[in-house]
Amino acid sequence: MSSSIYTLISPTYTLHEPPNEYLHGVLVPYFDVPQRVDVIRDALQEQRLIAPHVIKDMMPVSAIEDTHNPLFVQRIRDVSRDVEQLVRIEFEQYNMGAAVPENPYYYDRVFPLQAQGAGRQLFINRSNAPNDKATMFSFDNTAPIGNSTWDAVCASASVAYEGSKALEAGRQQVYALCRPPGHHAGTNFMGGFCYLNNAAIAANYLKQSGRVTILDIDYHYGNGTDEIFLDDQQVQVISLHGDVADDYPYYQYTSESTSNKAINLQLGTTDTDYLAALEDACHDIRKFRTHWLIISLGFDTYEKDPISSFKLTLDVYPEIAKRIQALNLPTLYVQEGGYDLTMLGEMAVRFFTPLTE
Repeated sequence: MSSSIYTLISPTYTLHEPPNEYLHGVLVPYFDVPQRVDVIRDALQEQRLIAPHVIKDMMPVSAIEDTHNPLFVQRIRDVSRDVEQLVRIEFEQYNMGAAVPENPYYYDRVFPLQAQGAGRQLFINRSNAPNDKATMFSFDNTAPIGNSTWDAVCASASVAYEGSKALEAGRQQVYALCRPPGHHAGTNFMGGFCYLNNAAIAANYLKQSGRVTILDIDYHYGNGTDEIFLDDQQVQVISLHGDVADDYPYYQYTSESTSNKAINLQLGTTDTDYLAALEDACHDIRKFRTHWLIISLGFDTYEKDPISSFKLTLDVYPEIAKRIQALNLPTLYVQEGGYDLTMLGEMAVRFFTPLTE
């Protein structure tokens, strides 16, 4: 076995822990729990597949603003700082009393997309004009902000950012063990447990020295990543995901870009069909002649994941890894989803084992 994979992490992943979310009208425990990182890290360390390194510094906010609207970034920071006051004001406004819950989370207002067309023919207004606050929004209620949320999401983005710098410095494989995830966050919107787009921030750094491909293999469509790079000829985005006609986030961007591709796979997709789609994606990556590869790595494609509908078995994860490795590109793995805590560690071990052989 060769050396373990250089892995970056920040202890701040534990700071963001909303208690609940709504799933089809039912209040359920929040799926993106800190234990996700614990399970993955512990399983990989036990098999000596990773060499974890704690990042020392937070990335500059200016580097975040290379990807996200500065007003949007400031909104997350402000709400995180003032969350108790905001909750208190609204409790009083709606006659809910003045007592603020311990460690409150603020569910920001949900703004509609400024769109043309409907369904899959959907474009966001990407204006960054200083007075254009209407384009800043949360597109669902799964991204609440607490008083430590900014610290957690900034550190998560910093893990990916430092990962991109490690790749640039000469490492062939780097694992950014990020939490919260990022691929649903766009230029000026958040949702789906995502606030800042970790993979996109890494890509915007790397594209200064060559073309970048982001291959998103999370179960859910990487709508935020796709939106950020719709018109960027230096970055190719390919997402393999459950069909948005039937599953979250229920819409998809379209673009005249020849490099971006959103591959909708039917619910119940099996190992064989998934690997065939992945092979097609790898063909497109080779055609793009990319220099850097970023994998938005989701383990929620597993057949027993609680919020997904594929039928992938444990046996497919080493095969996925082998096909990615065959591209022979400097690769940054950025952790996204995966919510079956009983098997999450085993999936990670199955995936990363071939990458260290």
